[in-house]
Amino acid sequence: MTPRLKGVIVEGSDCSGKTTLVKRLKAALSEGGWDVLDMGHKPGDQFKRYMSTYLNADGLLLDRGHFSEIVYGDLWREGSHFAPWERSLLDDMAREDFITVLCTAPPELLRSRYAAREYAQVASCSELEILQNKFIETLAPQGPLRYESTTSSSLDRAVREIVGRLQPEGCAEHNELKSAQRQQSDQPEFVLLEGSNGSGKSTLAKLLKVNLVGWHIKTLDYDPLRPPFYRLMSEYVGADRAIFDRGHFSEVVYGDMFRGGKHFTPREMRHLCNYVEGRGLVVLCEAPPESLRSRVSNASYPKHIHPDRLAEVSARFRQVIEQAGIPSHIVRTDSSESVREIISLVTGRLSGVRYSDMGWDSDTVGSVHDPDWA
Repeated sequence: MTPRLKGVIVEGSDCSGKTTLVKRLKAALSEGGWDVLDMGHKPGDQFKRYMSTYLNADGLLLDRGHFSEIVYGDLWREGSHFAPWERSLLDDMAREDFITVLCTAPPELLRSRYAAREYAQVASCSELEILQNKFIETLAPQGPLRYESTTSSSLDRAVREIVGRLQPEGCAEHNELKSAQRQQSDQPEFVLLEGSNGSGKSTLAKLLKVNLVGWHIKTLDYDPLRPPFYRLMSEYVGADRAIFDRGHFSEVVYGDMFRGGKHFTPREMRHLCNYVEGRGLVVLCEAPPESLRSRVSNASYPKHIHPDRLAEVSARFRQVIEQAGIPSHIVRTDSSESVREIISLVTGRLSGVRYSDMGWDSDTVGSVHDPDWA
């Protein structure tokens, strides 16, 4: 069954007919509970603002989307908007989950509408055609629905077509894929700890929390009732100094090995990896097989994986993360030295308290026989 589209993104230059189209769509869709959100530029992290909106949209008419951020950013804010991987991810989200409508009008009509307005406008009349051409260029790869706002009949046709596409059978054409580029940000917003049962993730998370004042731990365990892509992407986007115990790599490893390959589509996996590379810091926890078995045997939680398979699970984690091709750090949790090094590395990246300032000796951290390293 084709999934329901999340909403409509209405784009275009000033005076292109966007507001009128949004009002008509709101009236046509009001019985379905659709609402309007003005996404004009606001201060702050634009990527997280748009990602959060796109992820959480449900029956939403967006007056402007991230394409406006690109157009106006290039023209008026010295090219300030999105990194290449951020734009690629937003483009894909818009293509997959929304109908994107590009509103245009003949230049002379743009100018006459501009002259009729009695309020101050950001763009000048002479810039309208430049803006429109930039919107056409920016949205061309998306294949938007084009609405030429010239007559009432053209408005009626556009509303009918958009409402028609919002029916389930009209969603299939929005499923093309696009590769994403990656770019590492200077200051990670979250730490993602991965590894098999008994690998030491939970204990390492507690040690990191001590050094990272103001950070918190959140466990992202498997949830069979919620689609994994939107659940994990929402957690990543909403992260505020979070140390995640498990993430999407766990979903892949355990999905492949124990749930019949149930996890993500290639597009979803690419988006998750791009986001984690751009905004997160990945740490893979490992330990020798005998340590894994000992820790799991001593731990109090239910053992849903046979101890003899832990080494296989651990090896699969390394393989999946290496195949993703994103930077990661490996810590041997049976080695006090390795644990100290990873804590120093992470706290250094995140401006936390240095390990050497905590006053711990080498015997305090990391023991092969320590049941807490689970």
